[in-house]
Amino acid sequence: MKRHARGAALIAAVLVAAVVAAIAVALTTRDRYAILSVERLDEQSRAAALTREIEVQAAAALSHDLENSRHDDVQEAWAQTEFDATRGDIAAVGRLRDAQRLFNLNTLAFQPPTAADAALDAGVPPPVEDTGGDAAGDARDEGRAIRALRDLGGGAAAEPSPGATTSTVPATPEDAAGASSVTAPLSPQQVAVARFMLLLQALQLPPEIVPALLDWLDADTDTRFPNGAEDEYYTRLEEPYRAANAAFADVSELRLVRGITPEIYAKLAPHVCVLGNSVPLNVNTAPAEVLMSLGPGIDRTTADLLVISREIQPWIDVATFVKHPLLVGRPLLAQGLTTRSNWFELHTRIDGSAGMLFRHTLLERLAPNRVRVARRERRYVGE
Repeated sequence: MKRHARGAALIAAVLVAAVVAAIAVALTTRDRYAILSVERLDEQSRAAALTREIEVQAAAALSHDLENSRHDDVQEAWAQTEFDATRGDIAAVGRLRDAQRLFNLNTLAFQPPTAADAALDAGVPPPVEDTGGDAAGDARDEGRAIRALRDLGGGAAAEPSPGATTSTVPATPEDAAGASSVTAPLSPQQVAVARFMLLLQALQLPPEIVPALLDWLDADTDTRFPNGAEDEYYTRLEEPYRAANAAFADVSELRLVRGITPEIYAKLAPHVCVLGNSVPLNVNTAPAEVLMSLGPGIDRTTADLLVISREIQPWIDVATFVKHPLLVGRPLLAQGLTTRSNWFELHTRIDGSAGMLFRHTLLERLAPNRVRVARRERRYVGE
Protein backbone atom coordinates (compact mmCIF):
# COMPACT_ATOMS: atom_id res chain seq x y z
CA MET A 1 0.00 0.00 0.00
CA LYS A 2 2.82 2.34 0.92
CA ARG A 3 4.55 1.48 -2.38
CA HIS A 4 1.46 2.49 -4.36
CA ALA A 5 1.23 5.76 -2.41
CA ARG A 6 4.88 6.53 -3.05
CA GLY A 7 4.41 5.71 -6.77
CA ALA A 8 1.38 7.97 -7.06
CA ALA A 9 3.25 10.79 -5.30
CA LEU A 10 6.19 10.36 -7.69
CA ILE A 11 3.92 10.48 -10.73
CA ALA A 12 2.19 13.57 -9.37
CA ALA A 13 5.56 15.24 -8.77
CA VAL A 14 6.68 14.42 -12.31
CA LEU A 15 3.44 15.82 -13.74
CA VAL A 16 3.78 19.00 -11.68
CA ALA A 17 7.40 19.38 -12.85
CA ALA A 18 6.32 18.87 -16.48
CA VAL A 19 3.58 21.46 -16.16
CA VAL A 20 5.97 23.94 -14.56
CA ALA A 21 8.52 23.29 -17.29
CA ALA A 22 5.89 23.78 -20.00
CA ILE A 23 4.79 27.04 -18.42
CA ALA A 24 8.39 28.18 -18.19
CA VAL A 25 9.00 27.33 -21.86
CA ALA A 26 5.79 29.14 -22.89
CA LEU A 27 6.75 32.23 -20.90
CA THR A 28 10.28 32.18 -22.33
CA THR A 29 8.95 31.78 -25.88
CA ARG A 30 6.46 34.58 -25.37
CA ASP A 31 9.17 36.84 -24.03
CA ARG A 32 11.46 35.93 -26.92
CA TYR A 33 8.74 36.75 -29.48
CA ALA A 34 7.97 39.98 -27.62
CA ILE A 35 11.62 40.96 -27.77
CA LEU A 36 11.80 40.06 -31.47
CA SER A 37 8.63 42.05 -32.11
CA VAL A 38 10.09 45.10 -30.42
CA GLU A 39 13.32 44.67 -32.37
CA ARG A 40 11.38 44.32 -35.62
CA LEU A 41 9.34 47.46 -34.89
CA ASP A 42 12.54 49.33 -34.12
CA GLU A 43 14.10 48.10 -37.37
CA GLN A 44 10.97 49.05 -39.34
CA SER A 45 11.04 52.50 -37.75
CA ARG A 46 14.70 52.98 -38.67
CA ALA A 47 14.02 51.65 -42.18
CA ALA A 48 11.26 54.23 -42.63
CA ALA A 49 13.58 56.98 -41.42
CA LEU A 50 16.31 55.85 -43.82
CA THR A 51 13.81 55.84 -46.68
CA ARG A 52 12.95 59.45 -45.89
CA GLU A 53 16.64 60.37 -45.89
CA ILE A 54 17.10 58.76 -49.30
CA GLU A 55 14.03 60.61 -50.59
CA VAL A 56 15.45 63.95 -49.43
CA GLN A 57 18.74 63.25 -51.23
CA ALA A 58 16.89 62.24 -54.41
CA ALA A 59 14.69 65.33 -54.29
CA ALA A 60 17.77 67.54 -53.95
CA ALA A 61 19.37 65.87 -56.99
CA LEU A 62 16.21 66.35 -59.07
CA SER A 63 15.93 70.01 -58.05
CA HIS A 64 19.56 70.66 -58.92
CA ASP A 65 19.08 68.99 -62.32
CA LEU A 66 16.04 71.14 -63.10
CA GLU A 67 18.07 74.29 -62.50
CA ASN A 68 21.00 73.17 -64.64
CA SER A 69 19.62 71.08 -67.50
CA ARG A 70 17.01 71.51 -70.23
CA HIS A 71 16.29 67.81 -70.63
CA ASP A 72 16.50 64.50 -68.76
CA ASP A 73 18.53 61.49 -69.85
CA VAL A 74 20.14 58.43 -68.26
CA GLN A 75 23.64 59.95 -68.31
CA GLU A 76 22.74 62.76 -65.92
CA ALA A 77 23.79 62.84 -62.26
CA TRP A 78 20.31 62.06 -60.87
CA ALA A 79 20.28 58.79 -62.83
CA GLN A 80 23.90 57.82 -62.09
CA THR A 81 24.06 58.65 -58.38
CA GLU A 82 23.59 55.99 -55.71
CA PHE A 83 22.06 57.64 -52.64
CA ASP A 84 22.92 56.08 -49.26
CA ALA A 85 22.18 56.43 -45.55
CA THR A 86 22.90 54.40 -42.39
CA ARG A 87 21.51 54.12 -38.87
CA GLY A 88 23.38 51.76 -36.59
CA ASP A 89 23.61 48.35 -38.25
CA ILE A 90 21.00 49.22 -40.91
CA ALA A 91 22.06 50.67 -44.27
CA ALA A 92 20.00 51.90 -47.22
CA VAL A 93 20.87 52.63 -50.84
CA GLY A 94 18.59 54.16 -53.48
CA ARG A 95 18.59 54.80 -57.23
CA LEU A 96 16.36 57.05 -59.33
CA ARG A 97 14.73 55.99 -62.59
CA ASP A 98 12.64 58.03 -64.97
CA ALA A 99 8.99 57.02 -64.50
CA GLN A 100 8.18 58.45 -67.95
CA ARG A 101 10.46 56.05 -69.82
CA LEU A 102 7.74 53.43 -70.38
CA PHE A 103 4.40 53.32 -72.20
CA ASN A 104 1.76 54.85 -69.93
CA LEU A 105 -1.29 52.56 -69.92
CA ASN A 106 -3.59 55.37 -68.85
CA THR A 107 -2.97 57.25 -72.11
CA LEU A 108 -5.24 54.61 -73.67
CA ALA A 109 -8.16 56.21 -71.83
CA PHE A 110 -10.30 58.90 -73.43
CA GLN A 111 -8.98 62.38 -72.68
CA PRO A 112 -11.19 65.49 -72.82
CA PRO A 113 -10.17 68.11 -75.39
CA THR A 114 -7.33 70.37 -74.25
CA ALA A 115 -7.12 74.15 -74.49
CA ALA A 116 -5.27 73.72 -77.79
CA ASP A 117 -8.16 71.58 -79.08
CA ALA A 118 -10.66 74.22 -77.98
CA ALA A 119 -8.70 76.90 -79.82
CA LEU A 120 -8.71 74.75 -82.94
CA ASP A 121 -12.45 74.19 -82.66
CA ALA A 122 -12.98 77.95 -82.33
CA GLY A 123 -11.03 78.57 -85.50
CA VAL A 124 -8.04 80.05 -83.68
CA PRO A 125 -4.78 78.67 -85.10
CA PRO A 126 -2.54 77.18 -82.40
CA PRO A 127 0.91 78.73 -81.90
CA VAL A 128 3.54 77.32 -84.24
CA GLU A 129 7.12 76.85 -83.11
CA ASP A 130 9.60 77.78 -85.84
CA THR A 131 12.15 74.97 -85.94
CA GLY A 132 13.91 76.29 -88.99
CA GLY A 133 12.73 73.45 -91.19
CA ASP A 134 10.65 73.20 -94.35
CA ALA A 135 7.06 73.93 -93.28
CA ALA A 136 5.54 72.21 -96.30
CA GLY A 137 7.74 69.18 -95.80
CA ASP A 138 6.85 69.08 -92.11
CA ALA A 139 3.14 69.14 -93.01
CA ARG A 140 3.59 66.27 -95.47
CA ASP A 141 5.54 64.24 -92.88
CA GLU A 142 2.85 64.89 -90.28
CA GLY A 143 0.16 63.88 -92.75
CA ARG A 144 1.90 60.57 -93.45
CA ALA A 145 2.31 59.96 -89.72
CA ILE A 146 -1.37 60.67 -89.05
CA ARG A 147 -2.46 58.30 -91.80
CA ALA A 148 -0.13 55.55 -90.60
CA LEU A 149 -1.21 55.84 -86.97
CA ARG A 150 -4.87 56.06 -87.91
CA ASP A 151 -4.57 52.86 -89.91
CA LEU A 152 -2.94 51.14 -86.94
CA GLY A 153 -5.42 52.29 -84.32
CA GLY A 154 -8.55 52.14 -86.44
CA GLY A 155 -9.37 48.55 -85.59
CA ALA A 156 -9.22 49.11 -81.84
CA ALA A 157 -12.35 51.27 -81.71
CA ALA A 158 -10.80 54.19 -79.87
CA GLU A 159 -13.27 56.83 -78.82
CA PRO A 160 -13.22 60.04 -80.87
CA SER A 161 -13.26 63.35 -79.04
CA PRO A 162 -16.89 64.50 -78.68
CA GLY A 163 -17.59 67.52 -80.81
CA ALA A 164 -14.13 67.53 -82.35
CA THR A 165 -13.86 69.33 -85.66
CA THR A 166 -11.76 67.98 -88.48
CA SER A 167 -9.52 69.52 -91.08
CA THR A 168 -7.61 68.07 -93.97
CA VAL A 169 -3.84 68.04 -94.25
CA PRO A 170 -2.24 67.09 -97.56
CA ALA A 171 -0.14 63.99 -96.95
CA THR A 172 1.72 64.10 -100.27
CA PRO A 173 1.81 66.35 -103.35
CA GLU A 174 -0.55 63.84 -104.98
CA ASP A 175 -2.92 64.21 -102.05
CA ALA A 176 -2.88 67.98 -102.56
CA ALA A 177 -3.93 67.35 -106.16
CA GLY A 178 -6.98 65.51 -104.88
CA ALA A 179 -5.88 61.87 -104.92
CA SER A 180 -6.58 61.44 -101.21
CA SER A 181 -6.62 63.35 -97.93
CA VAL A 182 -6.15 62.61 -94.26
CA THR A 183 -8.29 63.87 -91.39
CA ALA A 184 -6.47 65.75 -88.63
CA PRO A 185 -5.84 65.93 -85.80
CA LEU A 186 -5.77 62.58 -84.05
CA SER A 187 -6.96 62.52 -80.45
CA PRO A 188 -4.41 61.62 -77.74
CA GLN A 189 -6.24 58.32 -77.28
CA GLN A 190 -6.02 57.44 -80.97
CA VAL A 191 -2.27 58.13 -80.97
CA ALA A 192 -1.84 56.05 -77.80
CA VAL A 193 -3.81 53.10 -79.18
CA ALA A 194 -1.75 53.09 -82.38
CA ARG A 195 1.51 53.19 -80.41
CA PHE A 196 0.32 50.47 -78.06
CA MET A 197 -0.39 48.27 -81.08
CA LEU A 198 3.19 48.87 -82.23
CA LEU A 199 4.50 48.02 -78.76
CA LEU A 200 2.60 44.73 -78.83
CA GLN A 201 4.08 44.07 -82.26
CA ALA A 202 7.60 44.79 -80.96
CA LEU A 203 7.04 42.38 -78.04
CA GLN A 204 5.38 39.78 -80.30
CA LEU A 205 2.16 39.90 -78.28
CA PRO A 206 -1.38 39.50 -79.69
CA PRO A 207 -3.25 42.72 -80.57
CA GLU A 208 -6.52 41.04 -79.57
CA ILE A 209 -6.00 42.19 -75.97
CA VAL A 210 -6.52 45.87 -76.89
CA PRO A 211 -10.37 45.99 -76.94
CA ALA A 212 -10.56 44.48 -73.44
CA LEU A 213 -7.98 47.00 -72.19
CA LEU A 214 -10.01 49.89 -73.60
CA ASP A 215 -13.19 48.48 -72.03
CA TRP A 216 -11.39 48.27 -68.67
CA LEU A 217 -10.50 51.96 -68.91
CA ASP A 218 -13.64 53.52 -70.37
CA ALA A 219 -16.49 54.80 -68.22
CA ASP A 220 -19.30 52.98 -70.01
CA THR A 221 -20.48 49.36 -69.87
CA ASP A 222 -20.66 48.81 -73.63
CA THR A 223 -18.53 45.88 -74.78
CA ARG A 224 -16.25 46.40 -77.77
CA PHE A 225 -16.40 43.81 -80.53
CA PRO A 226 -14.54 41.55 -80.82
CA ASN A 227 -12.63 40.50 -77.67
CA GLY A 228 -13.93 43.29 -75.44
CA ALA A 229 -15.04 42.64 -71.86
CA GLU A 230 -17.25 44.41 -69.33
CA ASP A 231 -19.08 43.28 -66.18
CA GLU A 232 -21.08 40.75 -68.15
CA TYR A 233 -17.87 38.81 -68.81
CA TYR A 234 -16.04 39.30 -65.49
CA THR A 235 -19.01 38.49 -63.23
CA ARG A 236 -19.35 35.07 -64.88
CA LEU A 237 -15.83 33.98 -63.96
CA GLU A 238 -15.24 31.33 -61.30
CA GLU A 239 -14.02 34.13 -59.01
CA PRO A 240 -16.20 37.02 -60.23
CA TYR A 241 -15.33 40.72 -60.10
CA ARG A 242 -16.30 43.86 -61.98
CA ALA A 243 -14.49 45.91 -64.62
CA ALA A 244 -12.75 48.98 -63.23
CA ASN A 245 -14.14 51.39 -65.85
CA ALA A 246 -11.49 53.78 -64.60
CA ALA A 247 -7.79 54.50 -64.94
CA PHE A 248 -5.25 51.88 -63.90
CA ALA A 249 -4.01 52.27 -60.33
CA ASP A 250 -1.09 49.84 -60.73
CA VAL A 251 0.51 47.82 -63.51
CA SER A 252 -0.39 44.58 -61.69
CA GLU A 253 -4.05 45.38 -62.40
CA LEU A 254 -3.38 44.20 -65.96
CA ARG A 255 -3.67 40.61 -64.71
CA LEU A 256 -7.41 41.15 -64.19
CA VAL A 257 -8.07 42.13 -67.81
CA ARG A 258 -9.51 39.58 -70.21
CA GLY A 259 -6.87 37.94 -72.38
CA ILE A 260 -3.86 38.95 -70.23
CA THR A 261 -2.31 35.58 -69.48
CA PRO A 262 0.63 35.18 -67.07
CA GLU A 263 2.91 34.84 -70.10
CA ILE A 264 1.61 38.03 -71.72
CA TYR A 265 1.83 39.91 -68.43
CA ALA A 266 5.44 38.82 -67.89
CA LYS A 267 6.46 40.23 -71.29
CA LEU A 268 4.34 43.38 -71.20
CA ALA A 269 4.70 44.59 -67.58
CA PRO A 270 8.40 45.64 -67.81
CA HIS A 271 7.54 48.03 -70.67
CA VAL A 272 4.47 49.81 -69.27
CA CYS A 273 3.75 52.16 -66.39
CA VAL A 274 0.76 53.82 -64.73
CA LEU A 275 0.71 57.63 -64.51
CA GLY A 276 -1.77 60.40 -65.27
CA ASN A 277 -3.33 60.02 -68.72
CA SER A 278 -1.69 63.20 -70.05
CA VAL A 279 1.87 62.43 -68.91
CA PRO A 280 4.11 62.16 -72.03
CA LEU A 281 6.85 59.65 -72.83
CA ASN A 282 10.50 60.70 -72.50
CA VAL A 283 12.37 59.63 -75.64
CA ASN A 284 15.72 60.20 -73.91
CA THR A 285 15.10 57.38 -71.42
CA ALA A 286 12.70 55.00 -73.20
CA PRO A 287 14.07 51.48 -73.87
CA ALA A 288 14.43 50.23 -77.43
CA GLU A 289 11.12 48.30 -77.39
CA VAL A 290 9.22 51.44 -76.41
CA LEU A 291 11.01 53.51 -79.07
CA MET A 292 9.78 50.94 -81.59
CA SER A 293 6.21 51.87 -80.61
CA LEU A 294 6.51 55.52 -81.62
CA GLY A 295 5.84 55.03 -85.30
CA PRO A 296 5.71 52.45 -88.09
CA GLY A 297 9.08 51.56 -89.57
CA ILE A 298 11.17 51.88 -86.39
CA ASP A 299 12.58 48.36 -86.28
CA ARG A 300 14.80 46.90 -83.56
CA THR A 301 18.03 47.85 -85.34
CA THR A 302 16.91 51.47 -85.70
CA ALA A 303 15.76 51.60 -82.07
CA ASP A 304 19.08 50.21 -80.83
CA LEU A 305 20.96 52.79 -82.91
CA LEU A 306 18.78 55.56 -81.48
CA VAL A 307 19.68 54.41 -77.96
CA ILE A 308 23.39 54.50 -78.83
CA SER A 309 22.99 57.91 -80.47
CA ARG A 310 21.31 59.52 -77.44
CA GLU A 311 24.04 58.18 -75.14
CA ILE A 312 26.47 60.30 -77.15
CA GLN A 313 24.17 63.28 -77.61
CA PRO A 314 20.77 63.32 -75.83
CA TRP A 315 17.93 65.15 -77.56
CA ILE A 316 17.32 68.60 -76.10
CA ASP A 317 13.77 68.73 -77.47
CA VAL A 318 11.26 66.59 -79.35
CA ALA A 319 11.73 68.49 -82.61
CA THR A 320 15.40 67.43 -82.63
CA PHE A 321 14.40 63.82 -82.01
CA VAL A 322 11.79 63.74 -84.79
CA LYS A 323 14.33 65.12 -87.27
CA HIS A 324 17.06 62.63 -86.33
CA PRO A 325 18.76 61.19 -89.46
CA LEU A 326 17.73 57.65 -88.47
CA LEU A 327 14.06 58.72 -88.57
CA VAL A 328 14.09 60.49 -91.94
CA GLY A 329 11.23 59.21 -94.08
CA ARG A 330 9.56 57.38 -91.19
CA PRO A 331 6.06 58.56 -90.22
CA LEU A 332 6.36 59.98 -86.72
CA LEU A 333 4.33 62.42 -84.60
CA ALA A 334 5.74 64.56 -81.82
CA GLN A 335 2.41 64.35 -79.98
CA GLY A 336 2.68 62.72 -76.54
CA LEU A 337 6.48 62.85 -76.45
CA THR A 338 8.93 64.87 -74.35
CA THR A 339 12.60 65.12 -73.41
CA ARG A 340 11.93 66.53 -69.93
CA SER A 341 10.38 64.41 -67.15
CA ASN A 342 8.41 65.37 -64.07
CA TRP A 343 7.82 61.89 -62.63
CA PHE A 344 10.55 59.65 -61.17
CA GLU A 345 10.75 56.32 -59.36
CA LEU A 346 13.04 55.94 -56.36
CA HIS A 347 14.00 52.33 -55.60
CA THR A 348 15.47 51.85 -52.12
CA ARG A 349 17.06 48.69 -50.67
CA ILE A 350 17.50 48.46 -46.90
CA ASP A 351 19.89 45.88 -45.40
CA GLY A 352 19.30 44.96 -41.77
CA SER A 353 19.66 42.04 -39.36
CA ALA A 354 16.29 40.64 -40.51
CA GLY A 355 17.34 40.64 -44.17
CA MET A 356 16.62 43.01 -47.04
CA LEU A 357 13.66 45.37 -47.25
CA PHE A 358 12.59 47.17 -50.43
CA ARG A 359 10.76 50.47 -50.77
CA HIS A 360 9.41 52.16 -53.90
CA THR A 361 8.67 55.91 -53.95
CA LEU A 362 7.01 57.82 -56.78
CA LEU A 363 8.23 61.43 -56.90
CA GLU A 364 6.79 64.36 -58.84
CA ARG A 365 9.12 67.24 -59.64
CA LEU A 366 7.01 70.39 -59.73
CA ALA A 367 9.70 73.10 -59.71
CA PRO A 368 13.16 73.71 -58.25
CA ASN A 369 13.01 72.83 -54.55
CA ARG A 370 9.47 71.49 -55.03
CA VAL A 371 9.48 67.70 -55.24
CA ARG A 372 6.56 65.87 -53.69
CA VAL A 373 6.09 62.22 -52.71
CA ALA A 374 3.11 60.97 -54.70
CA ARG A 375 3.18 57.37 -53.45
CA ARG A 376 5.17 55.03 -51.21
CA GLU A 377 5.05 51.26 -51.45
CA ARG A 378 6.66 48.26 -49.80
CA ARG A 379 8.09 45.78 -52.25
CA TYR A 380 9.08 42.19 -51.61
CA VAL A 381 11.67 41.96 -54.35
CA GLY A 382 14.19 44.44 -55.70
CA GLU A 383 14.03 46.04 -59.14
